[in-house]
Amino acid sequence: MNYETVFDAPREVEDAIRDGLYRYNQTFVGAEHNHYERFAISVMDDAGNVAGGLIGEMYWDYLHVDTLWLAESIRGQDIGSRLLAIAEDVAREKGMHHANLETTTFQARGFYEKHGYRVVGQLDGKPPGHIWFYMQKDL
Repeated sequence: MNYETVFDAPREVEDAIRDGLYRYNQTFVGAEHNHYERFAISVMDDAGNVAGGLIGEMYWDYLHVDTLWLAESIRGQDIGSRLLAIAEDVAREKGMHHANLETTTFQARGFYEKHGYRVVGQLDGKPPGHIWFYMQKDL
């Protein structure tokens, strides 16, 4: 066996690793519960530039909110709330019943709690001096 550490690994290497795990998981949860979809919802400014958006994944009956970001100039206008609502609607349409995400003490815990998410776990010191929160919501 040869071991190789590669930063910014080629897509085919990452795909091979993910596909191997996907096939393994199917033996336990079945193909019908092992479907995976990734999606993005973008917010464009008047000049056509990306000013924010949400990246989500759906699998195992869960929406996972991977990333939600808004430019400073468009914060405080309920755009983040709208993005989250759209993602949750998409997930429900695809048959998902739960959602989860991660946030930190300096990000948006209160925002997510306002939208029905609750803390189900945490890692102290990730990043140093802060807390990493795992949050969940039933859709």
